[in-house]
Amino acid sequence: MKKRKVIIPFLFSLLLLFSLISSASGSNVWTTFTELPKKTTNFAYASVGDKVYVIGGYDGTNVLNSVYEFDVNLKTWTQKADAPTSRWQADTAVYNGEIYVFGGTSNVSPQVPLNTVEKYNPVTNTWTTLTPMTVARYLASAVMLNNKIYVIGGGNGQTYQDVVEIYDPQNDTWSTASNMLTPRENMDSVVLSGKIYVMGGKALSSYVNTMEMYDPATNTWTTKSSLSTSRSNMSAVIYNQQILVLGGYNGSNLTSIESYNPASNSWTNFGNLPIAKRGFGTAVMNNEIITFGGYGADVLDRVDAYVAQPDAPLNLTANAGNQQVVLNWEAVTDAIGYNVKRSTTSGGPYTTVATSLAGTTYTDANLTNGTTYYYVVTAIDQVESTYSNEVSATPNYDNRAILVITMQNGLEKEYDLSMTEVNQFLDWYSNRDAGIGLPYYKIQKTSNIGPFISRTDYIIFDKMMFFEINEYTFV
Repeated sequence: MKKRKVIIPFLFSLLLLFSLISSASGSNVWTTFTELPKKTTNFAYASVGDKVYVIGGYDGTNVLNSVYEFDVNLKTWTQKADAPTSRWQADTAVYNGEIYVFGGTSNVSPQVPLNTVEKYNPVTNTWTTLTPMTVARYLASAVMLNNKIYVIGGGNGQTYQDVVEIYDPQNDTWSTASNMLTPRENMDSVVLSGKIYVMGGKALSSYVNTMEMYDPATNTWTTKSSLSTSRSNMSAVIYNQQILVLGGYNGSNLTSIESYNPASNSWTNFGNLPIAKRGFGTAVMNNEIITFGGYGADVLDRVDAYVAQPDAPLNLTANAGNQQVVLNWEAVTDAIGYNVKRSTTSGGPYTTVATSLAGTTYTDANLTNGTTYYYVVTAIDQVESTYSNEVSATPNYDNRAILVITMQNGLEKEYDLSMTEVNQFLDWYSNRDAGIGLPYYKIQKTSNIGPFISRTDYIIFDKMMFFEINEYTFV
């Protein structure tokens, strides 16, 4: 396998699904967006600045030496200079803005391990061949720690490796570290708090769930808590100071994601990928998780991202008119638009009647008078939010009026009501004047609701001095 995920602090926002836990505070969801230029699995992978590089791999027929760069700002893929060596099941690490590619194989069957090391400079778009590894291998794992690159484990078709070689990119030289406790290939590794964690993989013809931690200060390996699921050909990243292990293979492709907390030395379930897959690349950008390529039911070109949903809009209101309903709601922070959904049944199912609205008001026109319509609104950022509160309204021919009530203390209360509502008020007033009914009348306010679900004015009969009605046609 090997795709290298280099975790670098990215100072940018990703595209419509490239901005995972952004400032939105809703829950997170997986979504699919732009595709790789070519279906590819078990490629080498690295991130430098605001670019993502996919190097080599296997397209289901051929081993590749192609290099593709993804610009996360422009949302475009660009083909770059081919690598000198066609290979898959290699791994990478990044030092000083350059990508180092280690080992792998140029064959599909039989797989012959490589000790080749090559360096790619994204600025000059050039490749350089470097001093080879001492041990030829594929399905190894490489990480950068303390300005050195550790190439760990792997296989050669006959044996599983426990050897750890250390590459010094400043001097183009190799040295060795203590061997892993468990020889293995097709595992993954990450660096967290100055330690190297290696987990999963394949050893002695079986899939393993063990994890080991390397301390460079003591040059020793320690066994840590095991994964819940044995797996190889998976992907591991650092996310919110925990280790996430995604997907992989243990006889079948996996969707499950596990999260490791180093403080408690324990694993918990983190949910699932959108599809079961292995041999894919993963990056964390702006605290968002992006996966691309790999192998599911076939070789993949899809790109998925785990992104934050925006909050649902609050305080949706609806006012009916002649063949129309006017909706208003509160703005959602960082939303780039809103969708309006309508149904003739409370609770839906809803039909989307407006998309990507820039404002927080919408007039739904050409409706049938006398029919009650139910509405919800969603916010859009990288993905769509959950529903707002549901509101309903019934369009009609009713004119409207401004009802102005002057209280005995001189305070004026003004309400914009339908004539049906005005007549209901007049009926109450007449009945109350005859000594019938409640001593107060409730009027629901439809504007300036603020953060409340509703606001109700209670008009006390014997506190009123007089009122006036100003009728108008509501179009």
